[in-house]
Amino acid sequence: MAELAAPPPKRGLARWREPICLGVANLSQSVARPLIDHIATVASSYDVRIREPGCQPNVIIVFTDDAPGLARGLVEHDADAFRVRWTSQLDRGQKALDAFQNGDWPVRWWHVSMPVIGISGRRAIRMPGDTGPIYVPGEGLANKGRPITDVLSKVIVIVDIAKVEGIELPLLGDYLAMVALAQVDPEGGSGRFDTVLNLFHEAGRDEGLSGWDKAYLASLYGAFPERIDRYNHASSIVRDLRRAERDAQRR
Repeated sequence: MAELAAPPPKRGLARWREPICLGVANLSQSVARPLIDHIATVASSYDVRIREPGCQPNVIIVFTDDAPGLARGLVEHDADAFRVRWTSQLDRGQKALDAFQNGDWPVRWWHVSMPVIGISGRRAIRMPGDTGPIYVPGEGLANKGRPITDVLSKVIVIVDIAKVEGIELPLLGDYLAMVALAQVDPEGGSGRFDTVLNLFHEAGRDEGLSGWDKAYLASLYGAFPERIDRYNHASSIVRDLRRAERDAQRR
């Protein structure tokens, strides 16, 4: 399971701490609104707060007939929105960004995250212009590390319209919710798991978020407000799935 996680190098898995604002581009309002509502419903089930309409989007979903071209254009137009050159702690690096621009995927995504102090939510790394020290209190109780967590600050998702044609909106909404809420690797090899991430690899798949997906997200968003190690997270998911199976057998 750990191979599916895709945090920045040497960072923990990030999740949303601030409310999310969903924006969908290049779809009619009659389609975009139900899609936004569907993703918001999924996010809310994991206690992710949703901003009101009219907010500035931090989850941006763009539909296009030229996904690689749009990705390259966005990066060329505003490279700093994707990569902060002076640190490797906020994104997955240049190799992953090259894949985001040039991959032949139905859906591609890019996460930007920030290390923060778990209790206060204040930044835990120095930024350009900072003059004072960053104070991180005490040792953490969970994960045996300092009480630093990683939070998502922005997700950009590009959807190739032709490659998702025929997929029902709720099913696509579950897929988009999964990649908007969790740092998953588009090349992580999801085939051995029962997950909505296999939507474009399993012919005829008609199931959205599976029990595995729900356990993954529940474990991610239910963890202590400290750094989440991908391997500890994988172990937690296994425990949650086994517990769910035992509960189902008792019914």
